Amino acid sequence: MDRFGRYNRLLELPLFLGLNGQDLESIVEHTKLGFLKYHKGQTVIREGDPCRSIYLLQAGRLEVTTVCKSHPYEITEVMTAPDILQPENLFGLQQCYTRTFTTLEQCNFITIDKAELLKLGDTYTIFKINLLNLLSAQIQKLQQRIFRDVPESLSEHIVRFIADRCIKPAGHVSIKIRMNQLAEELNDSRLDVSKALNDLQDKGLITLSRGKIDIPQLEKLF
Repeated sequence: MDRFGRYNRLLELPLFLGLNGQDLESIVEHTKLGFLKYHKGQTVIREGDPCRSIYLLQAGRLEVTTVCKSHPYEITEVMTAPDILQPENLFGLQQCYTRTFTTLEQCNFITIDKAELLKLGDTYTIFKINLLNLLSAQIQKLQQRIFRDVPESLSEHIVRFIADRCIKPAGHVSIKIRMNQLAEELNDSRLDVSKALNDLQDKGLITLSRGKIDIPQLEKLF
């Protein structure tokens, strides 16, 4: 492997789309990059931490936890390399992370602070376009939610409630929530919510335990 081989996975990220190996070599040589390694079970970022650098997950898997402060529930999902940790929070009114990231195995990161990121945008037009596309896509996805069809069944409503609170509507997801709270969130009865969840469990799509819903593959629920 050449001396830039370990950076090749960066080219798989949308932020580096359109850049070639030569561009990558130039970026590595002229950009101040940070290198971080975390062992299994370590917290990389906590909810509320300031977002001053972009974290590029180069290898490994992360557990991503989202806690709803106004209502007592939390959602946990899995992020797999290569990926970027909440790049949309690098700018805007509240520049802090809204989720907690914990390693499920050894994870390697490359970090780029905001100043260096802006320099890359000035040097490589395609990089600036990729960054704008990444942020614009987040906004457009949120806007499109308003005009989606209303769920036809309570099961679909439950699935949408969970998926809308995930980074990606796929992969392993679990939600810690009391049945009464979920019924309140969905504006439905506890009995009907229980029946809908048990129906999904009977189909092998979810597993229920006290105060928790475990979903092996969220995409199979759609």
